[in-house]
Amino acid sequence: MSRVTVVICAYNRTDLFRESLQSVLNQTYRDIRIVVLDDCSTEDVKGVARSFDDGRIEYIRKNI
Repeated sequence: MSRVTVVICAYNRTDLFRESLQSVLNQTYRDIRIVVLDDCSTEDVKGVARSFDDGRIEYIRKNI
């Protein structure tokens, strides 16, 4: 289990979501888990999350 969990809530705005996710991945601390909560976006948030191909990213699509 990771020591730090970062949760990113997303609804569309894939450009800003990509920047947020990249910012977390750029941190020097590596023992992290990233949970992406997609609030049923009409844009391809899942595709952006998967494009990073990083096992620390967990994608959840749920109407929050």
